[in-house]
Amino acid sequence: MGLRSGRGSLGGRLGWLALVAAVTLVAGGCGPGRPSKPQEIVLGLMPSVDAGTLQEKAGPLAELLARELGVPVRTFVAANYAGLVEAMGSAKVDVTFIPPLAYVLANEENGTQVVLKAVRNGTATYRSQILVAAGSPYRSLGELRGKRFAFTDPASTSGYMFAHLMLREAGVDPQRDLRAVFAGGHDKAIIALYQGEVDAAATFEDARVYVEKTYPDVFRKTRVLAYSEPIPNDTVAVRPGLDPEWRDRIVQAFLALTSRPDGQQALKDLYRIEGFERATDADYEVVRRAVKALQLDLSVIR
Repeated sequence: MGLRSGRGSLGGRLGWLALVAAVTLVAGGCGPGRPSKPQEIVLGLMPSVDAGTLQEKAGPLAELLARELGVPVRTFVAANYAGLVEAMGSAKVDVTFIPPLAYVLANEENGTQVVLKAVRNGTATYRSQILVAAGSPYRSLGELRGKRFAFTDPASTSGYMFAHLMLREAGVDPQRDLRAVFAGGHDKAIIALYQGEVDAAATFEDARVYVEKTYPDVFRKTRVLAYSEPIPNDTVAVRPGLDPEWRDRIVQAFLALTSRPDGQQALKDLYRIEGFERATDADYEVVRRAVKALQLDLSVIR
């Protein structure tokens, strides 16, 4: 599984991730930042599941967006959420799907701007969930003290921050009271729980659908121990410096796809998205309040 320890400071972990992301971007030959009016659009993808799977699923969406925009659309999968923040700030990505905490980080760091938020199950909000094995004795978060726990990524809203907040409110200090690891993705955290490598795992609601094909009994073998308060859904955000006309064209292209059967299917296949609502930065103040409550230092990604 390649699980890694969750101990140590958040600053150290995110700083390390940002360094890795920067090296990855350079090594990948993405090239220098591009002009405000691009000749192609680079679409960043949230690394919520396996990169190869994302690239495959994103192909149809990229083709449909290219038809709407009249320019080629190329996809980019970051190694982690910090990589998306870096890519947006350096203009290597023009528009991205990015989760709430990583969006707040990107907005703070480089002025990345939200334009849309995803709609799933008829709502533009979702929740963090903490999963345990179905047969485990745990009935409250407090009982997880001293147990093995899988978070997803230090910059994950549901897979780390809101789960962290739930645990703290239940009297469990994740750094001191848990044997915590970062699994590297929501699917990987669930698999770690399913395979008995950890006693509990944090993901978005309900990420188990992403591993159900491989593990058909995952819903029977695991159960939800706790849910967080509602969180605004993941965003479609554009890089700073993008020409306003292109920003508007991108928004219209995404909205247009939600009214076409092939576009609806492409969005559903990629991230289970049913539609979009227009969004503003103010919609993500609840995330900033959680950052403040946990005393997370957003400057660590610099």
